[in-house]
Formats: sequence, C-alpha cells, structure tokens
Amino acid sequence: QFICTELILFVVKRRTPTDEELEQLGIDIAKDWNRLGRRLQLTGPILQEINKAHDQLSEKGYHMLKRWKENNGADATYQALCDALQHKLVQRQDLAEKFCYNNGNYFL
Repeated sequence: QFICTELILFVVKRRTPTDEELEQLGIDIAKDWNRLGRRLQLTGPILQEINKAHDQLSEKGYHMLKRWKENNGADATYQALCDALQHKLVQRQDLAEKFCYNNGNYFL
C-alpha cells in the first residue's frame, strides 16, 4: 500500500522580480525573448528598438524585461511574468517554476 507523506506546493511569489532575476531570466529565455515580450504587452516598436540596440540574445531578453518592469511599476509582478511564461505561445513552464514560484515541501 502506498501512503503519501509529502505534499509539494507551488506558490507564486509576491511583489516584483529583482533586476538580478530579470538578468538571469534574460539569459535563460534566449531566442524566445521577443515572444515573451509580446505576452508582457510590449509594443512592436519597443521590441524593435531593443532588437536593434543589443546584439546578444541575453541582453535583448534582459532589456525587454527591464522595460516591462519600468513600464508597469508595481504591476510588474511575478504573477504577470508567470502568466506570460506559461502562455501557449511561449510555453516555458520550466522558467515559470524557476523564477516565479516559492517552492516548498510541506509534510502532512
């Protein structure tokens, strides 16, 4: 008989991601930076500006995320980022889990 003795909960962090987290996410999102930017409601002209200003994909991703954070202030939350990363056109559940969740093991 199998008895479950551990429950893993995934809870989205509160507040706004740090710049250091956004820099790491910029590295990890790589070629999908543009697609994520659109899900974060950044306009085509802003994304084109970022694309022209930076050569490395990691820098494009980081500056896109910084612009999102600057544009949205307190509304640039982990929840908004999580939703965008999990969107069907981005499909980066791995990054949502890595950056947006407080992962914890809670024993029954």
